[in-house]
Amino acid sequence: MERHYPTRNGIAISPYELDLPKAYKLETNNHHGEFEARHFGKNIILTTLRNLAVEQWELPIDQHSWIHMFYIEPIIPDLSQAMYKIEEQLDCGGLLKIKHKGKGYVERPLTDEDFQRCKDYYDSLKR
Repeated sequence: MERHYPTRNGIAISPYELDLPKAYKLETNNHHGEFEARHFGKNIILTTLRNLAVEQWELPIDQHSWIHMFYIEPIIPDLSQAMYKIEEQLDCGGLLKIKHKGKGYVERPLTDEDFQRCKDYYDSLKR
């Protein structure tokens, strides 16, 4: 039986809240709480949520693999839940952590402009 990755208020929980197996590998990679970007299409709100640094964790490769073997992606959050998390991160000086070809992951501040793009998109869906 497939299990969705657990969430709280629609947002993926930290993998450290799971009963992860012991790690045996020192090498790590990046785990996105919202799993794969391809599920979000061009939705700027969900893409921004996925790119929040607080929604990503550096995990030992064997633990990261275990998560993806044991769980399927979390249920896509309601856009109002995603907007709440994004606004919360804007208010506390949150970062975006975005993968760039050839550079790996690059962090930058979540800006008012980022939030406004999300808000404009959100508002356009309500029309």
